[in-house]
Amino acid sequence: MFVSGNSGHDINLYTLSTGFDLSTATFNDINGDGSGFDVSDQDEATRGFAFNNDGTIMYYIGNTDNEIFLYTLSTGFDLSTVTHVGIFDISDQETNPQGIAFNTTGTKMFIVGNNGNDINEYTLSCAFKVTSSGKCEDPPKIKDVRGINDSQINTAKKFAKDTRVATFKRLDILRANKYQTSAQRIELLFQNELFKKVSNNVASSTQAKFNPIQKLDQILPNDWEAWTEGSISFGKIGETSLSSAQDIDGFGITVGADKKMDEDQISGVAVRVGNTDVDVGTFGSAVDTNALSLSVYGINSLEDKNFLKHVFGVSYLDSDIVRKDEGNTNTHTGDRQGKQVFGSLDIGREYEDGDLTISSIGSIDGSYTALQSYTESGTNAISYNDQAIKSLMASLGVLIDRDINLENSNVQIT
Repeated sequence: MFVSGNSGHDINLYTLSTGFDLSTATFNDINGDGSGFDVSDQDEATRGFAFNNDGTIMYYIGNTDNEIFLYTLSTGFDLSTVTHVGIFDISDQETNPQGIAFNTTGTKMFIVGNNGNDINEYTLSCAFKVTSSGKCEDPPKIKDVRGINDSQINTAKKFAKDTRVATFKRLDILRANKYQTSAQRIELLFQNELFKKVSNNVASSTQAKFNPIQKLDQILPNDWEAWTEGSISFGKIGETSLSSAQDIDGFGITVGADKKMDEDQISGVAVRVGNTDVDVGTFGSAVDTNALSLSVYGINSLEDKNFLKHVFGVSYLDSDIVRKDEGNTNTHTGDRQGKQVFGSLDIGREYEDGDLTISSIGSIDGSYTALQSYTESGTNAISYNDQAIKSLMASLGVLIDRDINLENSNVQIT
């Protein structure tokens, strides 16, 4: 908690052991003399102050000079690291300022004035940048920019994961059936708009019928079997002090074909097409990503009930990016491509007890995504450098399979 003091010409800092509970406040004596951060060198009539989102810039106003004083903090919100760096004169609008505030994106500044009994609004072309000197603030400090960047990272990681999940689910089905391949003949029906998202083609009728299994059956040799796996996902990542909230909708379909090489080995190839649409913040920023992957996968039954599963592949990602300022005063657009390699390796061991099979599994999953540089269009556009996204995860798990025989059917629980 920060309190401005008119008598001491300072800003006083308190630590609260329980957030927002004033009964737990303890004064931080940063100077060792019972005072706060001294601002008398700038203005002795202390009135108001504000911080940017991460606390690395502080703004202070006084009643004597009618100016905004700028400070940088090498450590966010730490008054012991403050350095005075600039001044912005507001005397043309107010000669008795009392308070200062910013909107969440730093594109609007508000000054409360006692002389004019009004609130003065200022538009900032660069977020939280009051003076005209120097460059705009680093883009990562603009919450929508951070949210857009985070969404691209999460989308790239998730696409590799979804491909792995789809192929390994197929292998688990085959292993549970003692390596007997079988076709998964699923006919998928899409409304036009959804189908266009996945295939990027316009269907001519009001409903498009997409049956990749039927197409593959016409070209595959007799000892190959085709399958499909589809997924729909949605979710939300909440807003933080540094990044805007993200609303996420995703759709993907995997089409694969595999062959039993011998009694203990199956190999296959799969293609996945996916789309992820992320709405960022509340002003209309968004990232729409189409992705395509090609992967090879397989499973080997080893000695003593051990088995090995693997998938390795490459992906291509294409993102349409829109960033809007508060009030939609500026719209920035961009297109970004990316390439990805990924792989997963599972090793496990089976334990059988009648119709119950328990498998202990160890996994290693990794991906590497290279996103190209790009520059937005629009006023005050931002340029992005090349970006590398690395992901590596190890995990342990248990898979339990059991067949339940009914009078006229059989149910498999996994």
